[in-house]
Amino acid sequence: MPPSARRLAAAAAALFVLPSLVLLAGFGGAVLWDVILAVQFLSAAACAAPLFFPSHDRFRVACAAAGAIIACLWTPLLIIGFAATAISGVLPWVGAYLAIVLAAVAALIGAFQRAKGPGVGRPAVVVGWTAAALAVADWLYVAGPALLA
Repeated sequence: MPPSARRLAAAAAALFVLPSLVLLAGFGGAVLWDVILAVQFLSAAACAAPLFFPSHDRFRVACAAAGAIIACLWTPLLIIGFAATAISGVLPWVGAYLAIVLAAVAALIGAFQRAKGPGVGRPAVVVGWTAAALAVADWLYVAGPALLA
């Protein structure tokens, strides 16, 4: 199995750790942020699970399971978040979380494809890394001013 598959799964886990550190540093205490923090750590653990499977078949199953777990955890939160935008104007935050979720799933799909073999899944890898870079940039753009204030 190519090492890039493992690196993509690690990147998916890291995408959830970065916002968790930001929330711990500046926004801890509120119940909503604590729930989001718990979901982020669960998502990071799900994305890190494929790293512990040495065979490519089990790695691919773990990647698919991690994607399903992320979808199950984040869909209700994002629906509530989009509903809350009408009330409180938190659209940039919801958009940043949506970017992270989509990037993590794209990275897991890339890892799933790369686990098939050395010459397989290169377009999925490009999409995964590009989405991850854009999600980190979006998160820093949204959370940066709040942390510096």
